[in-house]
Amino acid sequence: MAAVVKKTWFEDMIEALSEVKRDAHGNIPSEQYCNAIARIPGIYDALFGNVPPVVSVLKADIENGVLRVRNACAAAPVGKKETLQAMCTHLIDTVGAEACRNDNTSGIRCLLWLNRASTFITQLIKGILEGDEPHVAADKAYVAADKA
Repeated sequence: MAAVVKKTWFEDMIEALSEVKRDAHGNIPSEQYCNAIARIPGIYDALFGNVPPVVSVLKADIENGVLRVRNACAAAPVGKKETLQAMCTHLIDTVGAEACRNDNTSGIRCLLWLNRASTFITQLIKGILEGDEPHVAADKAYVAADKA
């Protein structure tokens, strides 16, 4: 019987990210983005597995953020939810920028947080691969994510 070879997190992410195809205007499809970002937590076990509470919190943050972006898209009418830009524009047009800014559960706030979280993890891995000690890579990644 042939052994089942499980994909690495990197292989899984490459596959998920390759499915995110921008439209002719450079807009990112909402569901493809959410599908890719939802796979980020797979790396947390490898990085922080010896601290289960950290893994739980980080996974929950990504899962809740993806859920809220998907919910914002689901609540928007056709033509206002297919891309992240359309979802953001719809929310700003309907509830206003200030309401989106103040609501920690708004699709826009969650999208911004997901982008920051994905920037952090990619910069952390990049730093480690470039030879930085993990704590140094984490510090650099935090600064990069804070600017994102």
